[in-house]
Amino acid sequence: MWGRYNKPTGGVRLKQTSLFVLLVFALGPIAAAQDTNGLRTGMSRAEVIAVEGQPTGSFLRQDGEILLFEKGSVTLRNGKVTAIELMTPEQYEKQKKLREEARLRQEAATHLALPLPGVLGQVGGKVRSNPSPKAMDMDKGFSLASFANHPLFAKDGPSKDDVFQGGGGDCYFLSALAALAEANPGFIRNTVMDLSDGTYVVRFFRQNGEKTYVRVTAELWVDNSGAPTYARLGRQGCIWAPIIEKAFAICRRRKASYGSIVGGNGREDNDLIWKLTYIKIDEAGVNPDDVISWLNSGAPEGHMKDTIRARAQTFLGQVNAQRQLGKGMVLGAPPGFSNKTPLVPSSAGFEKSTYRRGKHVYTVDHVKVDAKGDFTGIVLRNPGGRYVTITDYARIFFCIISAATVEPQAD
Repeated sequence: MWGRYNKPTGGVRLKQTSLFVLLVFALGPIAAAQDTNGLRTGMSRAEVIAVEGQPTGSFLRQDGEILLFEKGSVTLRNGKVTAIELMTPEQYEKQKKLREEARLRQEAATHLALPLPGVLGQVGGKVRSNPSPKAMDMDKGFSLASFANHPLFAKDGPSKDDVFQGGGGDCYFLSALAALAEANPGFIRNTVMDLSDGTYVVRFFRQNGEKTYVRVTAELWVDNSGAPTYARLGRQGCIWAPIIEKAFAICRRRKASYGSIVGGNGREDNDLIWKLTYIKIDEAGVNPDDVISWLNSGAPEGHMKDTIRARAQTFLGQVNAQRQLGKGMVLGAPPGFSNKTPLVPSSAGFEKSTYRRGKHVYTVDHVKVDAKGDFTGIVLRNPGGRYVTITDYARIFFCIISAATVEPQAD
């Protein structure tokens, strides 16, 4: 409910506090905009409502009435409009973000305060933070350190360049997290929130649409230098990525262990934050052993070269189309993927083969396009933070298992 000022005996009293009014004061004076959305001075109250719909709030003052709408306010004196003030787009977006954060904070607090089975971080009806997940067995001797004095986000919000994989084998998770941060930073803001009491809440989804909230502290495992062992700190020392990873280590298999998040392709975890839609390279009619023989013979012109180029360009075109739509994407390929990655057949075994092996997951940065409009390569971001450009069609065709769009679960 929006607040309304009334004038009772003895002075003016605010019956209910309006978030909109508070935000107006927080944002400063609302700037007058040239575009008044069909409003004009001299209109009656009924005419204003016919144009804008019912106001979200209103209050009276001695010299007139203020009608509040989603994007601004209208002042009426003697029943006629005397002033129209609309927010700038920047002010409106800031207000929307504050309102959404307030809504999510209330939603999270409500869930955490109730004895719900979907809430991790609660025992006997009492809200508490989860204990830190166990370190991996190989990381014995590491210690916990608090990063509560670090910002949750950098000043300009979440970015893919805040995500750096540490010693955990969760490239599938962190690369998708980076892709989502680039494509939909607002969703990341709504996924993790500072509760202002030394704890953070992270929201996950289940396949049935149920939301699970995991409450954690800012304690992270660190090595002897004091640096986080698993997901590293982001720009300006921000901690949103390691906090989300910590919550994931608690709820993925409900084992509260960083060892429980080692290995995966994202499919089994589709319901936790995002959904993946896959794009694969057409391999029909092409024997991988023949590709190796062709490359070893100097990659001569002919049918094999034309086929590999055409299949690779088709794949790159499909990836580019999704990136142009603003969708975040990930891609599976061998570790250390480059234009010199050796082509090793499946017969060499899983560990050695580089044929359609998604043993490492990268974030797709962009597809390279030349002046003719041909797709000439792809730029990937390793979750360790390094960018690599792949322009060799043979490696693109042979080594990449698939790419996938990363889209947030519906709120």
